[in-house]
Amino acid sequence: MLEGSTNNQDWLDFVSLAAGNFQIHEDNNLDNYKFHFLDNFTRRSGLIDSFDCGTYEQRVQVVARFLETDIPCDASLADPLVIQTHQILLNIKEVVTVKPRNSVVELEWSTVLEQTCTQFFSPRNLRKFLALYWHIWHPNVNFVHRPTFEPAKAKSILVAAMALIGASVSPNEADNEQAKMWFNCVEEMIFTDDDFCNDSPDGQSTPGLDPSGNFSKIQALQAAYMMARDFGIMSARHPDCLHESFDWKGFAAREQLIRIFLWIYLLDHAFVIFNNLPPRMVIKEMTMHLASPEAAFQAISSGECFRELYTWQSRSALIHSITFREVVESFCRSSITGATQQCFADLGPLNLFAVVSAFHALIFQHQNSFGGNDQLQAVYNALSNWKSVWETYSDEFSLSPPHVMVDKHDVAPDDLWRRVGFMRHSPEYWLLAKLLVDRLSSPMITLPSSSDEPILTRYDQTSGGVVLETGPNVTNVTKGDKVLLSFSSCGTCPGCASDHPAYCYKFNLYNFGGKRPDGSAAMFTMKDGQKQPVHSTFFGQSSFARYTIVHRTSLVKVPQETPLELFAPLGCGIQTGVGAIFNTLDVKPGSSVAVYGVGSVGLAAVMAAKARGAGTIIAIDLQQSRLDLAKELGATHGVLGPDPRNIVKGILEICPPIGVNFAVDCTGVPTIIETMVAALGMRGRAATVGAPGGRAKAKIDIMGHLTYGKEYVGCSEGDSNPPVLIPELIKMHSRGALPLEKLIKYYGIHDYENAMKGMESGKVIKPVLLWK
Repeated sequence: MLEGSTNNQDWLDFVSLAAGNFQIHEDNNLDNYKFHFLDNFTRRSGLIDSFDCGTYEQRVQVVARFLETDIPCDASLADPLVIQTHQILLNIKEVVTVKPRNSVVELEWSTVLEQTCTQFFSPRNLRKFLALYWHIWHPNVNFVHRPTFEPAKAKSILVAAMALIGASVSPNEADNEQAKMWFNCVEEMIFTDDDFCNDSPDGQSTPGLDPSGNFSKIQALQAAYMMARDFGIMSARHPDCLHESFDWKGFAAREQLIRIFLWIYLLDHAFVIFNNLPPRMVIKEMTMHLASPEAAFQAISSGECFRELYTWQSRSALIHSITFREVVESFCRSSITGATQQCFADLGPLNLFAVVSAFHALIFQHQNSFGGNDQLQAVYNALSNWKSVWETYSDEFSLSPPHVMVDKHDVAPDDLWRRVGFMRHSPEYWLLAKLLVDRLSSPMITLPSSSDEPILTRYDQTSGGVVLETGPNVTNVTKGDKVLLSFSSCGTCPGCASDHPAYCYKFNLYNFGGKRPDGSAAMFTMKDGQKQPVHSTFFGQSSFARYTIVHRTSLVKVPQETPLELFAPLGCGIQTGVGAIFNTLDVKPGSSVAVYGVGSVGLAAVMAAKARGAGTIIAIDLQQSRLDLAKELGATHGVLGPDPRNIVKGILEICPPIGVNFAVDCTGVPTIIETMVAALGMRGRAATVGAPGGRAKAKIDIMGHLTYGKEYVGCSEGDSNPPVLIPELIKMHSRGALPLEKLIKYYGIHDYENAMKGMESGKVIKPVLLWK
């Protein structure tokens, strides 16, 4: 049994086990490669935290540089991007007002929404967001040709998509939050665009596309980043040879098509690697050419581009004509040596990243077939060859053009767009593939499940069940008792001794250490009579399993008639929301309360505020459907985010003159925390229960805080003592004050992927997995 969480923590546990249980042959061991990038990528969420988006200081420099060089037009109609703003506004209005049956757009069109849209996609904002896109995001997904890109002439759906990504990597958190409002709208704009949806003229199923003559279709494909086959992969090829009458724009069109197919393939295979989903694109259909080097793609003139291509192609006759499929097949055959190895190393980091990603699809296919280990030989060949090729690239091509254009440690703000993105971490994907192959071919068993089960999966964190056995020092439950599970605590530190176990001094050790506090394993698997430790005790329980071993402090005994499937979620999110209202804030009858973010924690806080007799309960969220549910559960008002000024204005209109008595933030977003404190009334008290991660900081108006005697505190697990609070929550349910049925949707254990998708989309508040 592996422990983990919904943010893919589990893959790291696999790697931790690998260190002790997987045998890597000494001649293939890459001692210098570790999982630094993938560790961060699977622990975090969001573009900035997950990818190589520069430092905060670099993002600030990009905005500062934009402000220095941007010259606002005297008249708005004279701005060359005003037509783009108008077209984006019309497109968004159409998808908001004319929704298909399965639309993901939840906004309702209004004058306020129109003004918000016009402001966000204003010409000046478009220029700022595009600057952020190029300098911060483009190195990670580099398929748009900057030297020939003209924002005023580009398709509006592409400009809108680029602007949203730019806003998402902005150093201004207000830009980040406002971008979230428009993602569903822009996605629907893209997938309903005529250039994306129209069939080929002659009824061909996979037409040949003339890249230079169908540039609007390429831009639609860039915006969509999906559904590639309809455009004809074989169309993504350069001419057989270079001519003096070099067509630079034709090259740019073909190169962008090649790169978008590569990135579609990479996106597809990311789902293979991290979600155990079968690939939708197979290597045999990838018959397009490979990406040209960055020196040619970034060249700012036709002459410069021609010279770079000529120099690169002159080094090998093979390099300009080989297809992606042929390269992967070459890696899978016998050893690559000499000139061929040098040639493949000269393909550069993007192409080599795509090649190593293809190996994961081969591993997936073996894992889900009935063949023997002899089928893995091609993968072993591929991994061995790729290692040698990458090391040649690192030694000879990774420090200078044509593949690396700037020094990442010393790069000017104007040259940030020329960086090599996260594909420079390709060796980590190689190492992960190597570990997977060794696991599949090893006779050792490291997990209690069958060796052909997927390695990387996702896990839940709270549960309920029946006690099967107890240790000698356990006195609070006996065999056969029904129990609900919550976090563990030491029971002896000042926090625990004062009945505040949520602030146990050893909370992380007991709940996130993967083993007992003394360092010993709580669970083992057996092989040939030998014990092998297994990571467990996530949130004190690792309850994503039929059986688990927990510390006695995680147990809350409940009556035998208790429906465990209904009350299993109480031990974390529900008790956190209720506890924030009952314990941390101690909300008084008749008072006013604002709840920021009404997922399961926030809705629990709403129901608790109603139970406490609060007179005014304001729910704040980005989704109207959740605000509607909050009102059904007790909220008296709803305020739609994310604009902080509109939120404060809405709260002050409801609770004049300066704000609410109590507030709880369930988002962990610094700008929302700042908004929450700003909207507190005299001697108002606010608490944060949402964890922002990292070292996030919020700014507080000290003078306003002092003048009105405001309080802002942290709140972990609702400052709850589970054996005391959880029985009270069950009583609240019996009185009709905690209608959990309106939050919960049940899934079979094998349907966990759909449970996760429902939760991540916001359509399901609290999924519960059932063991049959």
